[in-house]
Amino acid sequence: MIVSKKLEGCRVALLSAVVIFLPLFSACTEKAPLSLSTRANLQTTAPPNASYAQFTDIPVPAGAKMDLDRTLVFGEKNLWIGRLVFTTELGASDAYDFFTTELPRFGWRSVTTVRSRTNILIYTRDNRAATLEITGQKLGGSTVFFSVSPLNSGKDGNNLSPSDGIQVIPLMK
Repeated sequence: MIVSKKLEGCRVALLSAVVIFLPLFSACTEKAPLSLSTRANLQTTAPPNASYAQFTDIPVPAGAKMDLDRTLVFGEKNLWIGRLVFTTELGASDAYDFFTTELPRFGWRSVTTVRSRTNILIYTRDNRAATLEITGQKLGGSTVFFSVSPLNSGKDGNNLSPSDGIQVIPLMK
């Protein structure tokens, strides 16, 4: 009878340990996808669909991989500003063609473009300006730096009006 109670106590303790530690061990083996706002594990890259879903106003080539180390974005949907950096399997020339075709479909108007070893595209949409820098990679594909900022609307070089409560002062005039 005493052995039976000890055996029952061991079973309960073993079952409790399994219930407590099994989820912890299984959590160690699963890899959660990263979003732009999560940088806990910089070695893992986010799936393109999950990462680019918050950018509704720009085209992104299929299979593009975001570089979370060099990306810095504030906002979402069609109100974001910052720098989005990604690599694509498209060569620099094909990426240039992709963006010059697709950006107008998203409402962006071309200001100027430079087609060279490093392609530069400048577009505007509403009150924002976009600058794209497309550079070919040695082993194929290209890197795209897609920067979006508020369009300069002030005659003194400030992007914001004094009524915004923030004044942006250029470092050099």
